[in-house]
Amino acid sequence: MRNEWMGFFLACAIGAGPAWAGEATVGTLSRIQGETLVLKARAARAAAQAELNMRLRDGGTVVESGLDELPVVRSVYGARGTMVANLLFVNGTTREVKVGDEVRGGFKVAKITVERVDLSRGSGRTAQTYTLGFSSTPPTSTLGSPPGLPPPLPGAGAR
Repeated sequence: MRNEWMGFFLACAIGAGPAWAGEATVGTLSRIQGETLVLKARAARAAAQAELNMRLRDGGTVVESGLDELPVVRSVYGARGTMVANLLFVNGTTREVKVGDEVRGGFKVAKITVERVDLSRGSGRTAQTYTLGFSSTPPTSTLGSPPGLPPPLPGAGAR
Protein backbone atom coordinates (compact mmCIF):
# COMPACT_ATOMS: atom_id res chain seq x y z
CA MET A 1 0.00 0.00 0.00
CA ARG A 2 2.83 2.32 0.90
CA ASN A 3 4.52 1.62 -2.48
CA GLU A 4 1.31 2.49 -4.31
CA TRP A 5 1.07 5.86 -2.54
CA MET A 6 4.74 6.52 -3.17
CA GLY A 7 4.31 5.68 -6.86
CA PHE A 8 1.24 7.90 -7.09
CA PHE A 9 3.05 10.78 -5.37
CA LEU A 10 6.10 10.36 -7.63
CA ALA A 11 3.94 10.28 -10.77
CA CYS A 12 2.16 13.48 -9.72
CA ALA A 13 5.40 15.24 -8.90
CA ILE A 14 7.00 14.30 -12.23
CA GLY A 15 3.89 15.02 -14.29
CA ALA A 16 3.06 18.42 -12.80
CA GLY A 17 6.47 19.71 -11.88
CA PRO A 18 6.97 23.03 -10.16
CA ALA A 19 5.53 26.08 -11.97
CA TRP A 20 8.74 28.04 -11.57
CA ALA A 21 10.79 25.43 -13.41
CA GLY A 22 9.38 26.58 -16.78
CA GLU A 23 8.71 23.06 -17.99
CA ALA A 24 5.73 22.77 -20.30
CA THR A 25 3.13 20.08 -19.85
CA VAL A 26 1.29 18.36 -22.67
CA GLY A 27 -1.73 20.53 -21.92
CA THR A 28 0.30 23.73 -22.07
CA LEU A 29 1.98 22.70 -25.31
CA SER A 30 -1.38 21.81 -26.81
CA ARG A 31 -2.84 25.20 -25.81
CA ILE A 32 0.17 27.06 -27.24
CA GLN A 33 -0.03 25.11 -30.49
CA GLY A 34 -3.74 25.89 -30.79
CA GLU A 35 -3.12 29.61 -30.17
CA THR A 36 -0.32 29.58 -32.75
CA LEU A 37 -2.62 28.05 -35.38
CA VAL A 38 -5.27 30.69 -34.68
CA LEU A 39 -2.70 33.50 -34.92
CA LYS A 40 -1.32 32.14 -38.21
CA ALA A 41 -4.83 31.90 -39.64
CA ARG A 42 -5.58 35.47 -38.57
CA ALA A 43 -2.33 36.69 -40.14
CA ALA A 44 -3.13 34.91 -43.41
CA ARG A 45 -6.63 36.40 -43.42
CA ALA A 46 -5.23 39.89 -42.74
CA ALA A 47 -2.72 39.52 -45.58
CA ALA A 48 -5.47 38.40 -47.97
CA GLN A 49 -7.68 41.31 -46.89
CA ALA A 50 -4.81 43.77 -47.36
CA GLU A 51 -4.17 42.45 -50.87
CA LEU A 52 -7.86 42.73 -51.74
CA ASN A 53 -8.01 46.27 -50.34
CA MET A 54 -5.04 47.21 -52.53
CA ARG A 55 -6.86 45.91 -55.59
CA LEU A 56 -10.17 47.58 -54.85
CA ARG A 57 -10.86 50.77 -56.75
CA ASP A 58 -13.64 52.85 -58.19
CA GLY A 59 -16.52 51.77 -56.02
CA GLY A 60 -15.46 48.21 -55.40
CA THR A 61 -14.29 46.85 -58.75
CA VAL A 62 -11.26 44.62 -58.53
CA VAL A 63 -8.41 46.00 -60.60
CA GLU A 64 -5.88 43.74 -62.29
CA SER A 65 -2.43 44.10 -60.78
CA GLY A 66 -0.40 46.88 -62.40
CA LEU A 67 -3.31 48.61 -64.15
CA ASP A 68 -3.63 51.16 -61.36
CA GLU A 69 -0.32 52.67 -62.35
CA LEU A 70 -0.50 52.81 -66.12
CA PRO A 71 1.15 56.00 -67.42
CA VAL A 72 -0.47 58.68 -69.54
CA VAL A 73 0.87 60.02 -72.83
CA ARG A 74 2.37 63.47 -72.49
CA SER A 75 3.37 63.87 -76.16
CA VAL A 76 4.04 61.97 -79.39
CA TYR A 77 6.52 62.98 -82.06
CA GLY A 78 8.63 61.49 -84.82
CA ALA A 79 9.23 61.27 -88.53
CA ARG A 80 9.46 58.66 -91.29
CA GLY A 81 7.59 56.01 -89.33
CA THR A 82 9.77 56.23 -86.22
CA MET A 83 7.38 57.54 -83.60
CA VAL A 84 8.37 58.30 -80.01
CA ALA A 85 5.97 58.75 -77.08
CA ASN A 86 6.76 60.66 -73.92
CA LEU A 87 5.01 58.82 -71.06
CA LEU A 88 4.18 60.39 -67.69
CA PHE A 89 4.00 58.02 -64.70
CA VAL A 90 2.12 58.17 -61.38
CA ASN A 91 5.22 59.32 -59.50
CA GLY A 92 5.73 62.25 -61.91
CA THR A 93 8.65 60.78 -63.86
CA THR A 94 8.69 60.79 -67.65
CA ARG A 95 10.19 58.39 -70.16
CA GLU A 96 10.52 58.42 -73.92
CA VAL A 97 9.60 55.08 -75.53
CA LYS A 98 9.44 53.51 -78.99
CA VAL A 99 7.50 50.49 -80.22
CA GLY A 100 8.95 47.37 -78.59
CA ASP A 101 10.24 49.10 -75.45
CA GLU A 102 9.27 47.60 -72.10
CA VAL A 103 7.43 49.72 -69.54
CA ARG A 104 7.00 49.22 -65.79
CA GLY A 105 4.47 46.51 -64.86
CA GLY A 106 5.47 44.02 -67.55
CA PHE A 107 3.97 46.07 -70.41
CA LYS A 108 5.44 46.47 -73.87
CA VAL A 109 4.82 49.40 -76.22
CA ALA A 110 2.73 47.85 -79.01
CA LYS A 111 1.74 50.83 -81.16
CA ILE A 112 2.44 54.56 -81.38
CA THR A 113 0.50 56.89 -83.64
CA VAL A 114 -0.35 60.57 -83.43
CA GLU A 115 -3.80 59.61 -82.10
CA ARG A 116 -2.94 56.79 -79.70
CA VAL A 117 -0.36 54.77 -77.78
CA ASP A 118 -1.08 51.12 -76.99
CA LEU A 119 0.64 48.96 -74.39
CA SER A 120 0.32 45.19 -74.36
CA ARG A 121 0.99 42.50 -71.82
CA GLY A 122 1.23 38.77 -72.51
CA SER A 123 1.58 37.06 -75.85
CA GLY A 124 -0.51 35.10 -78.31
CA ARG A 125 -4.12 34.51 -77.34
CA THR A 126 -3.58 35.79 -73.80
CA ALA A 127 -2.18 39.17 -74.89
CA GLN A 128 -4.11 42.17 -73.63
CA THR A 129 -3.84 45.66 -75.15
CA TYR A 130 -4.41 48.89 -73.25
CA THR A 131 -4.80 52.27 -74.95
CA LEU A 132 -3.28 55.11 -72.93
CA GLY A 133 -4.89 58.50 -72.46
CA PHE A 134 -3.21 61.82 -73.23
CA SER A 135 -2.57 64.23 -70.34
CA SER A 136 -0.07 66.79 -69.08
CA THR A 137 -0.67 65.81 -65.45
CA PRO A 138 0.41 62.51 -63.86
CA PRO A 139 -2.23 59.82 -63.41
CA THR A 140 -3.44 59.19 -59.88
CA SER A 141 -3.26 55.88 -58.09
CA THR A 142 -5.74 54.78 -55.45
CA LEU A 143 -3.34 52.19 -54.05
CA GLY A 144 -2.80 52.97 -50.40
CA SER A 145 -6.08 54.88 -50.05
CA PRO A 146 -8.89 53.30 -48.10
CA PRO A 147 -12.05 52.80 -50.20
CA GLY A 148 -14.09 55.99 -50.40
CA LEU A 149 -11.18 58.35 -49.72
CA PRO A 150 -9.29 60.37 -52.33
CA PRO A 151 -5.78 59.25 -53.31
CA PRO A 152 -2.88 60.63 -51.26
CA LEU A 153 -1.34 63.93 -52.30
CA PRO A 154 1.97 63.72 -54.14
CA GLY A 155 4.80 64.20 -51.67
CA ALA A 156 2.57 63.70 -48.64
CA GLY A 157 4.54 61.83 -46.04
CA ALA A 158 7.90 62.82 -47.54
CA ARG A 159 9.95 64.90 -45.12
